[in-house]
Amino acid sequence: MALPLRAGEQVIGALDIQSIVSNAFQEEDIDVLATLADQVSIAIQNARSYETSQELLNLAQRTSGAFLRESWRVLQTKKRVLAIKYPKIS
Repeated sequence: MALPLRAGEQVIGALDIQSIVSNAFQEEDIDVLATLADQVSIAIQNARSYETSQELLNLAQRTSGAFLRESWRVLQTKKRVLAIKYPKIS
């Protein structure tokens, strides 16, 4: 028996269950195995989503770091000196 592993409407694989006995699977077995196939599909989707989010997070961190480095470089090359002057208290 082969059950589709679906992500939405897309088939991402198959769960292949075999037996040496002819007609080994009853309707209840098929229902349980179909539920198992759905759970495996969800686990695969979650793993893919996690991997994608980690890649995007790494990209965002690299981009942010590059932006901050460039901003500091620009600020350091400017000749302005910022100061706050306080009046003398006698």
